[in-house]
Amino acid sequence: MRADEGYIQIRGRISALLDLGRSLHPRLTGRENIRTSGLLNGLTSRQVASRADQIGAFAGIEEFLDAPVRTYSSGMKARLAFAVAIHTEPDILLIDEFLFVGDQFFQKRCIDRVHALMQQGTAVLLSSHIAGTIADNCDRALWLDRGGLRALGPPDEVLEAYQAETDSEESVRPGLMP
Repeated sequence: MRADEGYIQIRGRISALLDLGRSLHPRLTGRENIRTSGLLNGLTSRQVASRADQIGAFAGIEEFLDAPVRTYSSGMKARLAFAVAIHTEPDILLIDEFLFVGDQFFQKRCIDRVHALMQQGTAVLLSSHIAGTIADNCDRALWLDRGGLRALGPPDEVLEAYQAETDSEESVRPGLMP
C-alpha cells in the first residue's frame, strides 16, 4: 500500500515476523521454503545452503526438512518461518506478537535469539497489545491511537500513561464496572 503522507527511508536488510507460516508454500519442502525465503530476504545461495540445517535445528524440525510443508502442523510452520526470519541477519526486524509461537521452551529460545540480535545491533520493532511483552523486551515504547502518536518514551512511562487513559475511559462508560 502507498502511504497517504510522510516517507520512510530504509537502509539495510529487513526481516519480518508478521503472519508466521503464511509465507511458506505448502507444496514445497521445508528445505525448499528455507531456500526461497532466504533468497527473497537477500541471502546468497551459498549462505542459504550453509544455514538450512541450522534453521531446521532451531525450529526443531530437522527430521522433517525434506517433507512438504503441507504435512506440517501449524506450530511447525510458525517455528520454521520464525527460524528463517531470524537467520537472515536482518538490520531491522519487524515483529508482530511473535511470542506465542510454540511451547514455552521454544518461546524462550525466540526471545533469547531476538535479544541476541538486538545486542548485535539489529533494530527491532515489536508490535504488541500485551504490556508485559513491551515492558520486558523494549527500551522505548510508542503508543499509537487511531493512527496518531499518543506517547513515546521509556516503556514504563508509556504503559503508565496508557493504563491511566484506559482506566479513566472505563470509569465513564455506562454499564461497565470499574
